[in-house]
Formats: sequence, structure tokens, C-alpha cells
Amino acid sequence: MIEQKDVLGALEEIGVLSRETDEAEYEITILDSFAYIGTILALEEMFDVEFEDEYLVGSLFDSIDVLTDTINMLRDVQK
Repeated sequence: MIEQKDVLGALEEIGVLSRETDEAEYEITILDSFAYIGTILALEEMFDVEFEDEYLVGSLFDSIDVLTDTINMLRDVQK
């Protein structure tokens, strides 16, 4: 099972996550469609999932909880 810390680490590695001084605070900065697609592709490779079209919405990155839950759900379904 993928945990939030795994997703946060992946987003930081991809280069779209910035952390504030407080470890609990973060901001996902995806500036354009190329960065969005690149981030999705990188997450697919890192977590061995394929994001289906219905999950490719802007709100996917609104919450680490939602992103983590979506990745875990897709991993379970795609096994």
C-alpha cells in the first residue's frame, strides 16, 4: 500500500512539490499542461499504475489524500 509520504516524496522528486518550513505544509505547482502530463506519466511509472481518463482531472492534485487513495485504488484494480 502506498502511503502519503511515498506520494509526497515522488512529487518532490518530480519537481512539482514545494514544502514550507512546516513539514505539514506543501504546495503542488503544476504550471501548464506539459507539466501536468509529465507528472502523471512519472507517477504512473513510479507507482506502476495507469491513470484512466476519468481520473485525469485537475482536482486530482488538490489533496495528497485524494491522490494517494486514487493511486492505491488503481493499483488494486489493475492487478
